[in-house]
Order: sequence, then structure tokens, then C-alpha cells
Amino acid sequence: MENQMCFASAMTTEQDVARAADHLVSQIEAQLAGRIPDLVLMFLSPHYRLEVAGLVARLQSRLKPPVLLGCTAEGVIGREQEIEREPAITLVAAHLPGVELNPFALQSMDWRRTLSEAAELRGMVNAPPETKLFLLLADPYTTPMDAVLEAFNLYYPAMPIIGGMASGSQRAGGNALIYNDQVLNNGAVGLTLAGAFEADIIVSQAAGRWVNPLPSPAPARTLFLVWPGSRRSVRFKPWFKPCPRLIGCCCKMVSLLAGP
Repeated sequence: MENQMCFASAMTTEQDVARAADHLVSQIEAQLAGRIPDLVLMFLSPHYRLEVAGLVARLQSRLKPPVLLGCTAEGVIGREQEIEREPAITLVAAHLPGVELNPFALQSMDWRRTLSEAAELRGMVNAPPETKLFLLLADPYTTPMDAVLEAFNLYYPAMPIIGGMASGSQRAGGNALIYNDQVLNNGAVGLTLAGAFEADIIVSQAAGRWVNPLPSPAPARTLFLVWPGSRRSVRFKPWFKPCPRLIGCCCKMVSLLAGP
């Protein structure tokens, strides 16, 4: 059990933070069946903006993930429904034995200087040599995303990037980015993934939103991560039996990314 990858998802519309955390944690624990999540991604509507820190603290205390990332979003997607402009929180938790996770944050910097200096950007990202995939979440008001992607493509050639832009606010500083136990309001947060898996950026045959079942044809023991609002997806081909099926994505964000 412990050497198999496993993914779980949870969703709640509960507005009380304590009850929302309880609801989310109970769903994740039931699906992981005793496995410890190595990675938790959280996406939440802007209704919880002032409560993000409390929610993060509760999830950290209960689930104890080594890496917790996320952001606010104007719409979130769960296992069976999509909710827009109403209170909702969704999680994806992953038990990833054999995968090295390295989170990073790009905050309040001279973007032009940082992105033009390979050593400086690489020092901030600190990607292991065996990195196979980047996850990147960014605030659209404070992050020059085109330039960031160009720099990543230059300094990490042929390295796939998945992720998206935080949304829900109409002003700089209004969105939230979650970086482990910190709640940030500018820049970008991300993650490098290295180890015993393969990741391919593919074109989903599905429509613009998350689709279940998985796109066809799908090789055995292959998981697809399909970003809603985009025809981009990531196919995971590790040596494991999924438990349960990976939920494609849980966040409808603006200007979703895939590269190079």
C-alpha cells in the first residue's frame, strides 16, 4: 500500500472555517485510507479570502502534508460539480512515494533582473537535476507571466509546466497564494516534481472543462490531469495502481498555463 501512488479529492461549500476543514479532511482521510499525503493542493473561492490563514493552519494540523500549495479562484471544480461565484473549497491530495517534491516562491522582486539571470532564478527554484515537471500558480496582477514562462523555457528547456493564475479579485493584493503555512498576495508559488514517474503534456480530446471518464484511448495505469478551461492535460505514467481515480482538476482558473 505504502509504495503505491494514491490521489484523493474533496469539496465543501461550508462557510464556517472549522466545519469546512473537518468536511475536507474527513473526505481526504477516507479516500487515502491511512496513507499520508505528500502533496495537498487547495483552491478556494474569494469568499474565504480573510479566512485563508485559519483554514491553512487547520489543514496543516490535521493532514500534515510536507507541501501545501493553492490559490483563490473565481470558480472551483470537484468530483461531480463546478461552483462559480459562490463559496466553495476543493482539495486534491496525493500520496507520492518515490517522488521528490520541492516547493518554491517567487516574491516581490526585480522581475527583469531575476528572469534575465539564470543563476538567480535557478537558485530560487532550486530544482533537482531529476526534475520532470513544474507546477506554477501565480497572481496575475504582480507576475509578468509571459516573461516568467519564457525564462523557465530558456533555463529549463523541454521541461513541462502546468498550473494557472489565481483569480477572484479585481485588484492587486486581493488574491491569495498558499505556500505551505504562508498566505501570500503577490508573485508566484510553485513546485518541482522529480522521481519515479513520467509526465507528458498532451492535448485532451475533451471539451474545455474537466471531463470524466478519462480521455480515450488511455493506456493502463495512466492518469490524466486535465485543466478546466483548457485543452491541456498532464498524463502521469508511474508504476502504480490509482486509488481512487485521480480527479482531473479542482480549480477553474484564468489563463491556465502549459509549456513549453
